[in-house]
Amino acid sequence: MAHPLKGKRQTRQHVRKRIAANPAMQPVNLEIRFARMTDRSGDCWIWKGKEISNTGVPRMEIRGRRFSVARAAYRLFKGLIPKDFSVLHHCDQPFCVNPGHLFLGTQADNIADAVRKRRNPFGERHGNAVLTESDVQRIRSSHLSKRTLGCIMGVDPKHIYQIRSRRAWRHVA
Repeated sequence: MAHPLKGKRQTRQHVRKRIAANPAMQPVNLEIRFARMTDRSGDCWIWKGKEISNTGVPRMEIRGRRFSVARAAYRLFKGLIPKDFSVLHHCDQPFCVNPGHLFLGTQADNIADAVRKRRNPFGERHGNAVLTESDVQRIRSSHLSKRTLGCIMGVDPKHIYQIRSRRAWRHVA
């Protein structure tokens, strides 16, 4: 016999009745889901779930809404997350859900943490970088004009000025 609702839109009442009729379809407690889906053998509790967003952030679904697993773990083990706050990691492992490694911070805190730990792209690691550190050292030691160096290196003369005045590429000695 064909399913009576096959091909038709199922309402919440249909879904609730189907779940109530089948014990295997009952929602699993969030703590049990975390216990099943994490590898707790090391210091970091690594999430083993399949779902990952386009950005590489592991996600899970709770009552039809998707959350990052770090936010779900913080909420489960530590409590509510205030509005406009992010869940940050001490260990910098995006798949870690150990509540001891999670803390709250603003987006500015998140960026400052990334800069402090040198996780942000800068210098040669930046995707739009034209120059290398050796190019920057040559620019600083050269006595050619900004315009000439700009033509040679393929950058704007203003950038040559910023490099020489240490407003750009500050990390290079």
